[in-house]
Amino acid sequence: MNLIHRAINKLRKVIYERIYKPRESAKYRARLKNKNFSIICNNCFGGMLYHDLGLKFLSPTVNLYFDMGDYIEFLENLGFYLNCELTNAGSKEEIIGLLNNKIKLHGVHYSSFDELKQKWEERRHRVNHDNLYIIGAYRDGCTDDLVKRFCNLPYKNKIFLSHKYVECENNDCIVIMKNYKRYNEFPGADKMASCKQRLYDETFDFVNWLNA
Repeated sequence: MNLIHRAINKLRKVIYERIYKPRESAKYRARLKNKNFSIICNNCFGGMLYHDLGLKFLSPTVNLYFDMGDYIEFLENLGFYLNCELTNAGSKEEIIGLLNNKIKLHGVHYSSFDELKQKWEERRHRVNHDNLYIIGAYRDGCTDDLVKRFCNLPYKNKIFLSHKYVECENNDCIVIMKNYKRYNEFPGADKMASCKQRLYDETFDFVNWLNA
């Protein structure tokens, strides 16, 4: 995203946050029936959904992101990795936690590794394994082969947000965003479709999915 597009996106975000988000959040909360769920997401959008819906974080994958290869490995062995100790693999410039010396958690919205570890420990124990909702997005090193592995994951409630169609078995979980030809990957969680709506919300009705 170049500087002009970043400036436009930032302006749209400010207008959305101040004017439209309170209305949209109120609509989401009025529609939501299922409230005891855990969202496992590879980027910050899962946490944003919890915020919008006014719910407690029943997931440790909040305010961080995974590289897609690590995320798929994490999902393929979820119970194992949720019980691994989180160790420090970062630096002064970057906050990174490491699970089993393999899976990196990029703590982009944490002020320190200690804060990341504290929140991870608190929230990993809250996960409702009987009501999991899995969200993936084609970004952060994603490839078509990783999408295929995602589509074969044994989770009932999963969606994969993509800028393009991927040919594979079980690809009914893939959701393609509008105007996808403009992008080389699915944009970040803060990407605005307009002043009134985020791109993620334009792409998919998350509340309807959570209720179903």
